[in-house]
Amino acid sequence: MVDIFKGSATDGTKALLEYNRITKELTITASITAPANSVNVGTFTGIDINAFGFYIQPEGGEAAFYSVDQLNGGAAQMLAFREPVPNRWTIAFEDKPYSDGDHDFNDFVFQIESITPVPEPISMLLFGTGLVGVGGYIRKKLKK
Repeated sequence: MVDIFKGSATDGTKALLEYNRITKELTITASITAPANSVNVGTFTGIDINAFGFYIQPEGGEAAFYSVDQLNGGAAQMLAFREPVPNRWTIAFEDKPYSDGDHDFNDFVFQIESITPVPEPISMLLFGTGLVGVGGYIRKKLKK
């Protein structure tokens, strides 16, 4: 588990997450407007994208709550809203066990502003080879 935001994060704190599928590394960088030491900046290895999710750890030593319901004993501790804007989601957590909580899901709210797949090198190689082939075919046709 890798923390993204630290306790010093405030409203509007932004972090950029980049995942490399080949090296299984997650790199976290902070925006220039983020308060000092509010984002856990660095490159983290051994991250399995198939097990990726979010969690919150409320203050006071309570148990963590996860974006995957099964990890919360089947209770939904997080809601995700897909917004009309392409590639934007709002994620909202409840900070008390669902059975005891106020069900307002406003205890930790964040937005994912863009999800952009990064092409893998082999895909780019195949795409480039295809372009070379099409270019050669067109050149051959133009010579006739």
